[in-house]
Amino acid sequence: MIGIIVGIVSLIKNRNEASFKRNSIISIILCIVALFGCVLTSPSSSSEPSATSSQTSQSSSVSPSASTPAASSAEASSSSPTPDPELLQAQQSLQAKITEAGNLLSSSENQVADDSTRTALTQAIDNANAVSSTDPADYAAAEQSLQSAMDAVQSSEAQKQAADAAAQQAAQEQAQRQAAQEQAQRQAAQEQAQHNAARDTQTTTTNTGKTVKRGQFCSKSRIGETAAASNGGIATCTSEGPRARWK
Repeated sequence: MIGIIVGIVSLIKNRNEASFKRNSIISIILCIVALFGCVLTSPSSSSEPSATSSQTSQSSSVSPSASTPAASSAEASSSSPTPDPELLQAQQSLQAKITEAGNLLSSSENQVADDSTRTALTQAIDNANAVSSTDPADYAAAEQSLQSAMDAVQSSEAQKQAADAAAQQAAQEQAQRQAAQEQAQRQAAQEQAQHNAARDTQTTTTNTGKTVKRGQFCSKSRIGETAAASNGGIATCTSEGPRARWK
């Protein structure tokens, strides 16, 4: 466009000069060059809207695909199954019972009359942990098995406690009987010692009295007493038939 304008201005300016013909030719050439330049630049400028239009088209074609993951996620979320409240409650109840059973298993060590009950409880806990089902009844059945095993362990604990209490009571009674026997033996020994001392005292008193003759009659009330014999030694009043004599 600039070349065309320059050519026109040159023609107007030099139309009265001698070199008009030469300048006219130059101006025509410049116009042709300028026109050719316009032709060359025209496709590039016209291609810009096309490119812009292409980008717009691409952008518009990308937008729907960009929103596709969100739409797919929403669709997947809406299509996911809703958890069964009854199943969830059964699972939670069984898990709580497993925890309770584990605590009982730990606290009952060496505290049961029959240790096989603890073995059965261990197996019931393992079975409960292995339950994997969509049926709440399966979890309820496992919980019932756990409760039965726990009842057996608790019953065995009570039996051991009763047996231990009975054994302790028997030991106390045995100790009391032993103490009573020892006390009776000590008392008997003490009484025997007192009796012997009294007899020795009586014998000494008798011996300090008069002497007696062997074969002489003595009162039955004095049977067992001793006295100095006239011929030496000690004579004892001894029962002899209906009477008693010093011998």
